[in-house]
Amino acid sequence: KNLVSWWRVYLGEHLDIAALQSEFISYWKPLMQQRHVTMIDATCVESHLRYPTSVKLLWESCTKVYELMQDIRKRLKL
Repeated sequence: KNLVSWWRVYLGEHLDIAALQSEFISYWKPLMQQRHVTMIDATCVESHLRYPTSVKLLWESCTKVYELMQDIRKRLKL
């Protein structure tokens, strides 16, 4: 269900970040021209996504119709 989070947890528990960074530095250092510049990349994942399902869409449509009915009743003073 939440594959991205699962991989983050797994890598966090099993990956030696210091050793990985050391390997990256040894490979990329000869190719880098501006070593005094620091750049950081971050992975952003939206956490409040709502996936539409049939039930949710049906409920939202019922709610909207009810709101419209209430508005019409108020305008017509019923």
